[in-house]
Amino acid sequence: MNAEAVKILNDLSATVGVQGNFQAERLDYADFERVLFAMVLRQNSIADEILPDYFRDENLGMLVEISKNIRARGEKIDQEILASVCDHLGLARLKENIPKQAWFTVANKNFYIKKLKERYERKIYKARLLDELRALNEEV
Repeated sequence: MNAEAVKILNDLSATVGVQGNFQAERLDYADFERVLFAMVLRQNSIADEILPDYFRDENLGMLVEISKNIRARGEKIDQEILASVCDHLGLARLKENIPKQAWFTVANKNFYIKKLKERYERKIYKARLLDELRALNEEV
């Protein structure tokens, strides 16, 4: 692995934390969610490109919704404002999900958005298929 790859992996570990048998070479969707939300802190406009429903982690989804509201008010999204809004809303438990630092780059934001959006769309498609199957079953 080259030096740049090692730096990226170390930065990833610092941002998302060490998670059990964490292997940065094989990120899972939970890591995608944490990285993408940390990117929002680097470039607030990313909040306009994502939906809370893209996030399986309900806490991150709620933080996305809060971030979108902060942005709609014309304020900058950062850790301090997020923590303050969480306190104001009585959602102090969400503060532990706020990344300690913004993601170091947003160069791959489209990749992360695409992966989470595709997963969300597959979930919706699967739900529609199941609804159709249930409807067919009721007809029989």
